[in-house]
Amino acid sequence: MLEHLAALLEYPQSPPHAALAEAISACAGSNPRAAVHVAAFAGAASDLTHHELQELYTRTFDFDGETALYVGHQLFAEDGRRGLLIAGLIDRYTRLGLTDGGELADHFAPVLRSLARDRESEEARELVTAALLPAIAKALPAVERRADMYAALLRAVVLVLDEDGCATAPAGSDTWTSFSSPSFRT
Repeated sequence: MLEHLAALLEYPQSPPHAALAEAISACAGSNPRAAVHVAAFAGAASDLTHHELQELYTRTFDFDGETALYVGHQLFAEDGRRGLLIAGLIDRYTRLGLTDGGELADHFAPVLRSLARDRESEEARELVTAALLPAIAKALPAVERRADMYAALLRAVVLVLDEDGCATAPAGSDTWTSFSSPSFRT
């Protein structure tokens, strides 16, 4: 599921119809609530041409820091802790045999891909609770104001990540903005 959601949170290089069908199918079996959000996105995307979807993605995520899909930017803006996070993520991707796909390492898509490979480790749980979920919580209100259809995808990600109760720390708590694992120490 996370791999499919990661693909949908990247700039749409091609029409997303196949990716959407795969994501809905993947979510439907194990997380029907997430599938509803992906289906809502699919319905809205079906009304847009590929070019219009690309424009919407760019307007939504590329022109405003509030909506940027970068974990480090959402949590730390541009201070040095973002660089430490990126370094830790690059190390994680190397250990998992992944690349960042041409994005900065803290973009939501490669982070989700890493979690698709390793979701059970302590490092992965900490990445979810201390970084990714707080970054989504910070970006989501602004995304909702700009493009509700992309907000649906972010809601689906939260539901998938919270399947095992990962999203228990309140937004804004200190545990959501600092890391204790060696890979993500800031």
